[in-house]
Amino acid sequence: MPASVAAVLLCLWLLWSMAPPAAAHGADAGTTGSNFRTVFTDPGAECLQWEVLAADGYVQLRSTCPGVVTVLGYADEPYLELSVDGVRENRNSPAAYLNRDPRAKVTVPESADPSAEPDWVPRRGLPSYRWHDHRTHWMVDTPPDVQGGTTKVAEWAIPVRFDDDGTGAFVYLIEARGELWYSPPLPWWIPITAAAVPCLVVVAYALLRVDPSAVERRRPTGRALARPVVGLLGAIAVLTLIGVVDDTLQPGQSGGERLVALLVAAIVLLGGGAALWRARVGDDTGFLALVGAGFALSWAYGWEHRPLLSSSQLLSDLPDLLVRLTAALQVLAVVPAVIVAAVWRWRSRPAPVVEVPS
Repeated sequence: MPASVAAVLLCLWLLWSMAPPAAAHGADAGTTGSNFRTVFTDPGAECLQWEVLAADGYVQLRSTCPGVVTVLGYADEPYLELSVDGVRENRNSPAAYLNRDPRAKVTVPESADPSAEPDWVPRRGLPSYRWHDHRTHWMVDTPPDVQGGTTKVAEWAIPVRFDDDGTGAFVYLIEARGELWYSPPLPWWIPITAAAVPCLVVVAYALLRVDPSAVERRRPTGRALARPVVGLLGAIAVLTLIGVVDDTLQPGQSGGERLVALLVAAIVLLGGGAALWRARVGDDTGFLALVGAGFALSWAYGWEHRPLLSSSQLLSDLPDLLVRLTAALQVLAVVPAVIVAAVWRWRSRPAPVVEVPS
């Protein structure tokens, strides 16, 4: 492939990779982590099956009750209705809008009046539903002022109205109760230091492979510099792919969110793989591709995954050590690529012309 065409394709791929990183993983999909953990202590009734998704991001309710279950909103208005016919949402409940965002940063329409008659709209054909319930998680940006380790910072309740037979003759008001726990963040520099070790080793190995006398043999020198870093970035890309698959398997995502995450990851990682394949040649375009691949990994994944370096609650089925080390390697991915590319440019500079006096 001509160098100019390869450079254009690399630039187009980098522009794609610079799209908002969250698009690569879906909203609240377990890509970062949390320092909070929500637990249910009392479901309110045996036929109500509650589950916390994404540490404290979502609550999910599945009803096996014979009648109608109504979850009440923040002003004790009807918010959700679960029955054997599925789930309905009250459009006149402010909670129907506030619960769409993890921090309730939405505009509630004036028509959402909790004192108005419910305006029910169907949401699901099954008696289960998940939502951001702001009674169950921390709602401010400032962490709680606690001393020591894991601490209970709140107790909460979700009021539920239970209509025994669906006729309204026997209605019970119950509460699902739980607790919110906080664990202080971990030192971020520990995984960064651990990830810096293999990066420095690879860069040192690449520099030692270069023959100091091979000033004129540009291609062998370029390959000696580029290929160890190509291998390092390839390993980071494989770890990233494993993490993406793990993210998509976490609860709290729709099928569409999972599909988008996989498609975006495929484009970023396949483009990165093509760039690394080109980089192994060890010429000017190859080093441009190498830096581009490192930048894409650091931007598209490392920037988004920075909270994983210190989050006390990781939303992953993989070992915590592997998750934190992968995030640190993603953050640092561009560094070894830039170093060897800079060395290549320095070694490729024109030799000074020495005029011999006649």
